[in-house]
Amino acid sequence: MPPDTPINPTPTSKGYYTETLLSKAHPPELASQIFTEKIKSRVLNLNPTQPSDVADGRAQRRRERAEKLALRRKSRKPKPLTAKEKRKLRIYEIPPECQKYEIYEPLHTLWVGYVQETLFGDAGMAPRATGGGHIEKGKSLMLGQELAAKIMAADLHGAEMKVVRSRCPSRVGIKGIMVKETKMTFEIVTKENAIKIIPKEHSIFEVEVPPKLPEVLTRTETTGEVKNLVFQIHGTNFMYRAAERGHKKFKSKPTWDI
Repeated sequence: MPPDTPINPTPTSKGYYTETLLSKAHPPELASQIFTEKIKSRVLNLNPTQPSDVADGRAQRRRERAEKLALRRKSRKPKPLTAKEKRKLRIYEIPPECQKYEIYEPLHTLWVGYVQETLFGDAGMAPRATGGGHIEKGKSLMLGQELAAKIMAADLHGAEMKVVRSRCPSRVGIKGIMVKETKMTFEIVTKENAIKIIPKEHSIFEVEVPPKLPEVLTRTETTGEVKNLVFQIHGTNFMYRAAERGHKKFKSKPTWDI
């Protein structure tokens, strides 16, 4: 057949042209079987089938129920407050009715026991004073460095603090119980029932720790009175959050600036 002759797949008096071609390549029975199964009985979809509206609605409702359930579960899970919400609610501010020195005196008593346990630990491990009531010079230096490292990592909430030096003269002499520490400030409740916010920078604070055992501390030569341990905290080198200080190792450095 010439190449320009059009192919007519419709049946003619002699049958289908496709069946004729198959009969040339296969035996008549096999050609007839292939034509019937693969071509004649095959349905050709000119347009893709569309899902029914009922199935679409059912799937949509199923998705909506799943989304509502996920939203309900998410709303039950507590979420932390943002910094803006915390400032708006003032959750970290001490209300006026709680700005009383007597309220925090029990806290100071608890802090004294805590810091004594932190600094001295087992009494047998602490160096003892000599017969004259003084710790030897070398042991005193080692004790001072060890205690300074411990007090730097200790929690100071409840400690009685006093500002001994500051670039702002009006802050010098402020004394009270420290009730709140931030990265940059100490908040102190004074005996006048007032909250004083003291910046750490350019200020030196004094903290006294009563002795756990008289043998641990030095005595005055004249009266034999037991002295408290006195620590001076340079606020410029202390500008860390309380949680950060607990895991930080401090090195001995000279302080040139107040």
